[in-house]
Amino acid sequence: MKKTLFAIFLVFTHWLGIHAEESSLYDVQFEANGMTYTLSNQSFPLELSVDEWSGGSFRDIFDNLYTVASFDHFMPSSEWLSQSGDEATLVSNPGGGFTLTISRPFTGMIELCGSYEYEYMDTTWEWDPDLEDYVETPISVQTTGDYYISISVPSYEPEPGLSAIVASSGDVGKVIGANGRLYQDADAAARAGTTAEAMVAWLDMTNRTGLAIALVNADDHVQFRYAANKITSEWAPSHYVAFAEWRLPSLADWRRIFAGCGGADPSSTLTEGSAYDIGSFADMLQRAGGVGFSPLDNPYASSTTESAQSWCFDFYNVFFTKRNTMRNYAAVRACLAFDFMTPYDTWAATNGLAAADAVTEGVPNLIRYAFGCPTGACNPFTGISFNAAGKPVVTVHAPVNTEGVSITLLSSANLTDWSQADELCRTDFGPNGELIFEHDTAATARFYKLKVEE
Repeated sequence: MKKTLFAIFLVFTHWLGIHAEESSLYDVQFEANGMTYTLSNQSFPLELSVDEWSGGSFRDIFDNLYTVASFDHFMPSSEWLSQSGDEATLVSNPGGGFTLTISRPFTGMIELCGSYEYEYMDTTWEWDPDLEDYVETPISVQTTGDYYISISVPSYEPEPGLSAIVASSGDVGKVIGANGRLYQDADAAARAGTTAEAMVAWLDMTNRTGLAIALVNADDHVQFRYAANKITSEWAPSHYVAFAEWRLPSLADWRRIFAGCGGADPSSTLTEGSAYDIGSFADMLQRAGGVGFSPLDNPYASSTTESAQSWCFDFYNVFFTKRNTMRNYAAVRACLAFDFMTPYDTWAATNGLAAADAVTEGVPNLIRYAFGCPTGACNPFTGISFNAAGKPVVTVHAPVNTEGVSITLLSSANLTDWSQADELCRTDFGPNGELIFEHDTAATARFYKLKVEE
């Protein structure tokens, strides 16, 4: 559904309000001895020190079982964007221990690798020939080995000034970074210093809601009844995306995702086991930098169940089918749901205009957006002339904002009836960026109006 405003008249649909909370602090997870600990409200640069651990001594976590002798290096996970020492340093503290400093937020995990010394008192039984019996003797036992500690930061601070995901109708196929911004593909997100998490697959321009599909599986083999928990308990905490929420796709979600990529209408009749059109979904995911859906994987789970059976999508046979929720296994791919603002919405908010209002001082707001006049008079036309062949040429001022909108010209022989209007695209630019529309018509009387459409 597109939103269209005209220089003469307009059609406008209200959209749902966006609620987003900006977070400037981070939850840091620490795993050791099989236990997970969380430090809330940490800020960056983040310093994790053996002697300066928030909420108590870092050594307390070891329960006095052994003394940490040294941690000599860190191993970044595959999601850590750089292995250079510019963004993470590990320094030995005087008297033992270490301090790890992370200079910027990230989504991923770092393993600290080092050695430990373990000393404890034990007893042994030795034969005493004088007593002709075994005697308990205390001994000191020492052992050394390697130890690994993993530290992860599941929360990522949104970019300063960003209060919501910003998207437009042409952004399907782009990726969403952990920071809430859209990028052309995963490589572009990495160059910008963030991690690509999902590909935008469906945008509802009327209600300003969207769906994106994760770039990789959350699991390849899990019982259907545990699929939703796999997303909420395991996937979501370590793949934070600003202004969005992870979930297991419903049947309706899967259908919208495919439709957004050129597939079947999500409101069409669905027949279990019949071939389903997924459009360019697979190709778009590959171009975005995602891992495809292998036909040899289990079918992919949805959250929609009927009579102890779960709907799922089989990429081998390319159809929707059902599996027993308790007995059968599925692959799991997370879905990202989000509200968004368009570039026009953000412009309207910046200029004190309500995005749900279509007109300000008699001029459609989309016209004001495109031509950079938030208030006052705003006439996009510069005039009509005729070329050497006697054909009309309509010139429009150079637009100021074109992101997220298209600008076309309609022409009609009847000022009150535009049902049979011709739609003209720009044929040239003027010396100062003006839009020039040449109309190949022999009509002696024509009316023109400008159409700006999201």
